[in-house]
Amino acid sequence: MATDAKHEQPSADVDPDASPFDLQSIEGLPLTKAEKTELERVIQRYDRERAATGTS
Repeated sequence: MATDAKHEQPSADVDPDASPFDLQSIEGLPLTKAEKTELERVIQRYDRERAATGTS
């Protein structure tokens, strides 16, 4: 049976508490300034909500 990539353990250098979204990773995307701003807001809201609930 093939291993599903979603179920693999993260490598040791990956912070398990880090957001799955990275603001630097959106820099190279072909987005408008408004789209980048909205995406940054969504990422920050996700991080705040996750921190408030203590979930990872």
